[in-house]
Amino acid sequence: MSRGLDHNIDLNVLPPWCSSLSLHCLRANYQCYLWKNSHIACPNVPLPSGDGWIEDRNGKMQMQWTVGNIIPDDIVDILAYEREMMIRVKEASLKKWRKMTLLIN
Repeated sequence: MSRGLDHNIDLNVLPPWCSSLSLHCLRANYQCYLWKNSHIACPNVPLPSGDGWIEDRNGKMQMQWTVGNIIPDDIVDILAYEREMMIRVKEASLKKWRKMTLLIN
């Protein structure tokens, strides 16, 4: 639990953190497995896919940063609506300003 500015905020409920931390732990565990078996000449090393890594189109391993959506769909909808409203307000202000400048000139 983290506290900041008189608010109690549980950082574990923030969307990307839990899945990112989980994937990071999987990658760290995989690395520890490699180090633990580094003394073996030909160790049986499993593929890292599924342990916080994914295979890209070219067959190269890439870090998997998160699982699922980073931002819930409800918040995306709210942000899109707010952005649309801001654009409309700016356009209305610009029209009003243009009318006023035409009247002055």
